[in-house]
Amino acid sequence: METDEFSINAMYKKLRGEYIKVPWRRMTCNNQGSPKWIFALYLVINRRLYTINRLARWGGITNDTLCPLCMEANETYQHLFFTCIFSRMLWQKFLNWLSINRASNGWTEELT
Repeated sequence: METDEFSINAMYKKLRGEYIKVPWRRMTCNNQGSPKWIFALYLVINRRLYTINRLARWGGITNDTLCPLCMEANETYQHLFFTCIFSRMLWQKFLNWLSINRASNGWTEELT
């Protein structure tokens, strides 16, 4: 005699379908940070954050693409989070606080 038991978990998995697990999912799932921080992180990871460089590409929104913090380079993801002098200082302090003795890497290296 065969018994087919209903499982909510099995039904949920069938309805959800198959998705490829992205390598950065552990940064956003089960994160104890503020929902606002997690949402901002999600936007950055998916390159949806409105940087000045991105707004300039849309046309008409802004003409000045320089980083407002250092005024030395265009504001891109790489510059804003890793190569700007202010973000480099912040990363160095953060890594030192975690007792990690290395300089910060670029966008893709840190995300990986």
